[in-house]
Amino acid sequence: MLFLHVGTHKTGTTALQTFLARQSEKLEPNGIHYLQSGRATSRGHHELAWAVREVKDADPTAWAKVRAELRSDPAQTQVMSSEAFWFCDPADVKAQLGGEMDIRVVMYLRR
Repeated sequence: MLFLHVGTHKTGTTALQTFLARQSEKLEPNGIHYLQSGRATSRGHHELAWAVREVKDADPTAWAKVRAELRSDPAQTQVMSSEAFWFCDPADVKAQLGGEMDIRVVMYLRR
């Protein structure tokens, strides 16, 4: 199962990403994997959202790396997070992930 976290700005998204990135080694034994691919040096998976939107200088291979990581890791629960997903068409993100995985979207909104 993949949890795709989408948070609009100022909803605690960065705090959640920081926690997941810093605690990823402690989460692994509990069956939770915070994907490394697509986040390069940042805490969030912004590179993936940029690639979907075809933003200049986005890594065109980012989604292929994510798909490979999802297939290779036996963790029961996978997690991705980026506030930049807020600006993506959900159908485009789903197309990149393929149809073989149970995807749950967690979204935080703020007025």
